[in-house]
Amino acid sequence: MKRLGNHILLVACLLGANIAHAQLLKELSLKKDDFSQELELVVSQLAGSKQIPQAKAKELASAAVLINNDMQKVPLSNALFLVKSEIYKGLLANPLLSTARELSLSESLVKGLEKKLEDHELVYTDFSKWLGQSLLSELAPFRKDGFLDRYQTISGNDVESRAKALQVKKLGKYLSPWILAFTEKSPEEFNELATEVCSDLMLKIAAKSYFFKQFASKHSDESLGELFSVPSLEQPVEIKAQLPATSLEAASQKRRQEGEAAVKSLDQTDLENASEALDKLVEEEAPATEEGGWKPK
Repeated sequence: MKRLGNHILLVACLLGANIAHAQLLKELSLKKDDFSQELELVVSQLAGSKQIPQAKAKELASAAVLINNDMQKVPLSNALFLVKSEIYKGLLANPLLSTARELSLSESLVKGLEKKLEDHELVYTDFSKWLGQSLLSELAPFRKDGFLDRYQTISGNDVESRAKALQVKKLGKYLSPWILAFTEKSPEEFNELATEVCSDLMLKIAAKSYFFKQFASKHSDESLGELFSVPSLEQPVEIKAQLPATSLEAASQKRRQEGEAAVKSLDQTDLENASEALDKLVEEEAPATEEGGWKPK
């Protein structure tokens, strides 16, 4: 009887912890609905998840507090550039994704992804569906005339088609990890992966926000203000995302000056053309290979 009582107490404690964490992140939201659709989807994924451990939930809430504190006086264009660049870099080269193999893209592969998204539309979260539709949007221009099934056998004399085939191969490098995840995981498993990725994105934004704060006073643009409506925390916890080794001023002065132009190139509702716009950003974050190229972390 005593053991049964202890078991009931343990279950109650676990349920209490789950309820506490669910309530904690359920209250997380954006104050600025029109700021970034990408960030809105990230926050929605975190707020709707019931799989995040309590310690991680507190860390994510603390990250939102930190971003609010660091970014409230940062010009809107710089803040938007930080958010969008970190989100797209994190999606295109994320350590949580398998990079064991690169897919050979084909029409049947794309149709399989299309069908899975349609069949399980009610299961996939908004973030997951956005990712899936973004993949399809990226590949749509190359599906005409069965090009996906013949891009690997293009004649060397067909210069235009060779250039187009190179674009497909480049897309395959960027998108293979996500396509593999969609095809190999159940919708529920994919949603869990999406939550882990969104957690990682939030922590990376928080890690970079400090450097943007340092230069906020140098600008006279319209400032961001508080970005998040954050759940109340008795005591914020340490953010575990690794900070960059060099200051943002030394490493990316030119990038900040061109922030507004960069934001325009990223101001989309899906990943369309994002791989091209972020090539340099991803290269700076990824280690060089022996061939002098790069590969995702």
